[in-house]
Amino acid sequence: GGRLRLGAKLGLRRLPTLKDVAELAGVHPATVSRVLRGDGKLRVSAETRERILTAAARLKYQPHSIGRSLKLRRSFTLALVLPDVGNPVFPEIIKGAERGVAERGYSLVLVHLEPTGPGPREQPYLRLVRQNRVDGLLLATAELQDGFIQELAELGVPFVLVNRRWGELPRYVIADDQAGAKLAVSHLVGLGHRQIAHLAGPLSTDTARRRFEGYQEGLLVAGLPFQPELVEECGYSWEGGVAGARRLLSRRPRPTAVFATNLLVAAGAMLVIREHGLQVPADISVVGFHDAPLAQVFNPPLTTVVFPLYRMGYEAARALVGLIEGERNEVRVVLPPDGLVVRESTAPPPKEVVDARA
Repeated sequence: GGRLRLGAKLGLRRLPTLKDVAELAGVHPATVSRVLRGDGKLRVSAETRERILTAAARLKYQPHSIGRSLKLRRSFTLALVLPDVGNPVFPEIIKGAERGVAERGYSLVLVHLEPTGPGPREQPYLRLVRQNRVDGLLLATAELQDGFIQELAELGVPFVLVNRRWGELPRYVIADDQAGAKLAVSHLVGLGHRQIAHLAGPLSTDTARRRFEGYQEGLLVAGLPFQPELVEECGYSWEGGVAGARRLLSRRPRPTAVFATNLLVAAGAMLVIREHGLQVPADISVVGFHDAPLAQVFNPPLTTVVFPLYRMGYEAARALVGLIEGERNEVRVVLPPDGLVVRESTAPPPKEVVDARA
């Protein structure tokens, strides 16, 4: 009583409780609790749900996460595992995942995947799991070794793969990489290109393999032969793009267009093209995969295949919470590409190449 009187005297108010929200909304506290934690099994009218959310917002109510965690023996925290936070693809995935977990009353931590080396080493995300500091994992990396995924499956740890698959395991949210690669090839074919190269990611990974298959399908649809010498497996890094492009440009006939597996590889390829005294797109056109603000500041701005990266993170986070809460037992989500953004990095092939074909 004394503390409340002192608080009133200072102009302070006590923190709102679940009961306060229930009274304002005119419902039972248990209903408020289940609505605010996103209980998918609760049957409640849209009007009642909106009334509860409005009351919570008006009172600026925040669930008591510590008490909730102790009661349910959960941390209400998920980990998003990334191979390289500097990759321009990941910010949108992170933003989507943050929104997805927040809507269900969870928090998100980012964990960097440490490179494997000689001798046994436990990855940071495994330590978090063993110490019960996270309830599940979002694995947004194609570089994760299959042995780690197998271990997680055997431990019974809830996880969702983001932008990759693993065997037949129904735990993934991916983009339709094949459809995206076909879009890129179709765009280049439509401009008149016939010598279209592909700077591929590691073909041992699911994501790179699907993009490579889409590249092949795009050529097949256009009636063009697949030429293995026009494919360079160069990884996902800027340095890989440089090395792969140098190998491509040392061959004859030289390609008139390059489909790069991501933005970083495209950046490396464009640097090498300039090193050879050539111009983009006058001599060689370049298409990248995924879009980000960075693509607009390339010189010239980069034509890209656009995927819903934000939605990918959001859907994966919601799906993982669904696994943890027992609302679902599998996740199979394939998101179509949003299309192709045409910028100044693509144009018809050089006139002398077209004339030589005539």
